[in-house]
Amino acid sequence: SLSPSPRDTAAYPRLHHARFDQTALGDYLGEGGVAPADVEFWNQRLLNYCCAISSVGMNVEHGLVCRIARVTGRRDGQRNVLAGMRPSQRNHGRFGRRVAC
Repeated sequence: SLSPSPRDTAAYPRLHHARFDQTALGDYLGEGGVAPADVEFWNQRLLNYCCAISSVGMNVEHGLVCRIARVTGRRDGQRNVLAGMRPSQRNHGRFGRRVAC
């Protein structure tokens, strides 16, 4: 049985992600609390989910896009990565192509 810990509540959807609608999973992982203890719980759960996603062998661009796509269940991660980067970090237009995660 699962404990109500952030680690266990992150492990179950990560291990069984194929059984879930990816957009619903992204919405679930993106939820947060109002009380400080709730906010901490939800942040820890998201951190536990994300830390288990490997980006070994990927460049920064590919790793960020795949993490965003995996966590949110959406493929618009590339646009989100670009929005948060300075022009000097964009590697001179390399972000214009789609990457497979």
